[in-house]
Amino acid sequence: KNTSTKGATKALRYHVTVHGPVQGTVMVKGKPYAIAKDRSTYGQDAFGIAALRDMTLGKGSTVRGFYKAANEFGFTFNWAYASRKHVAYFSSGKLPIRAKGTNKLLPTLGTGKYDWKGFLPLSKHPHVADPKSGLLLNWNNKPAPGWEAGEDNLSYGSVHRVEAFDHFPKKVRIQDVVSIMNRAATEDVTATQVWPVIHEVLATGKAPDAQAKLADQLVTSWARRGASRLDADLDGKIDDPGAAILDVAFTKLATAALGARLGSLTGHLADLMAPDSNPQGRNGSSFGSGWYGYVDKDLRTLLKQKVRGKFALSYCGRGSLSRCRSELWGALDAADKELAAKQGADPRAWRADATKERIKFTPGLIPDTMRWTNRSTFQQVLRFGAKP
Repeated sequence: KNTSTKGATKALRYHVTVHGPVQGTVMVKGKPYAIAKDRSTYGQDAFGIAALRDMTLGKGSTVRGFYKAANEFGFTFNWAYASRKHVAYFSSGKLPIRAKGTNKLLPTLGTGKYDWKGFLPLSKHPHVADPKSGLLLNWNNKPAPGWEAGEDNLSYGSVHRVEAFDHFPKKVRIQDVVSIMNRAATEDVTATQVWPVIHEVLATGKAPDAQAKLADQLVTSWARRGASRLDADLDGKIDDPGAAILDVAFTKLATAALGARLGSLTGHLADLMAPDSNPQGRNGSSFGSGWYGYVDKDLRTLLKQKVRGKFALSYCGRGSLSRCRSELWGALDAADKELAAKQGADPRAWRADATKERIKFTPGLIPDTMRWTNRSTFQQVLRFGAKP
């Protein structure tokens, strides 16, 4: 490709292999190897328009037709279907079937032996129609139990923000759906889904001092009341001290929980995925990734609770409950001291800065910002009336 800068022309050369563009090179036993990033839709990005065309022409008007049309979309996407009689869901994507002996987390030799063995057929894609629960819930979570994540997703586990869509009544009205959606948009998932098990470990022993004990009580109280991050009085501060405490404490707590086993690898894990994804600086999409599931599952195992798919190793305290408890109290105590130095000695007066949780838009187009909400890609409420 030729590019021009101030009249000068410069040739840029891109190296491409049968497996895709070259991303870089590595040395293996003194020999150079090219690293290529294979993508099933490479050079086929426009083909997905076939799905949109068929939907537009009415070929997706039935559940069966909907599945067939959605399956033409090469990218991973969550499709929803609703009519007066049925609701359905389909997860699309041109998903490769890997050769035996490959590990999706590791590079694969490009000799041909380990090339993909075709693509997943429609019947194997996650899909459902008219579930007994009446609910189809998705917020970037796994599309089905046991479904593997992509190579770049390290956060799927026992905790996910989609669980904030809960407490549906037996007979759901349309206003209930809106209410639950609104509540989830301001709920701190760290507090409602991870803090309770941290608190259980802390509760097996005494706090190091009165301030740490009070901080534990404040976060626990906030979590039990739904952990809302609203700034109802518009003073620029989150209304509950629990938010301020957990914002500072969680990364310290997660690092303490996993660090005893990971050692120097703790920092490498943080480079791959930050421990926390709370609203500060996230610009409207929070709690979608993080160490939440790692901490939750490891601590529940340590407490001898029922855990599906236990880890092969114990992390917090290297399997010692007393050591784990001590490390977690130490992490909370460190957070308390950090907040006390900035906001005074009384934890009840601590507040998180709501001004750091503003959603920003492209500069120059929309100069204003808006209050944080953990928004989905789109939100709409549909009601089907009687046929005309």
